[in-house]
Amino acid sequence: MVGALKALVIGMGILIIVGMGLVVYGMLRQADNLSSREAFGEVSVPLAESCRIAETGAGDRGLVVIRIEGDDESCRQILVFDSMRGALRGRILLPTE
Repeated sequence: MVGALKALVIGMGILIIVGMGLVVYGMLRQADNLSSREAFGEVSVPLAESCRIAETGAGDRGLVVIRIEGDDESCRQILVFDSMRGALRGRILLPTE
């Protein structure tokens, strides 16, 4: 009975060590994938002269949120960019009532 218990504990210890090795391998692979991503380059966002950037923020999964304000009605908007691809994901217009 004691021998079987020892074998079980040794077997579980080996499984833990192998599992931890696989976790470390997976983390290293993910880190390598993240570091090999290319920058998207330059993105141009046309704004009217009366518009200005009021606030910026970073969201989940590489999203960048930019709030635009100004005197013109077309200035009141929120832009959501995907920083991984450099693409405009959405535009939220904030009209006055």
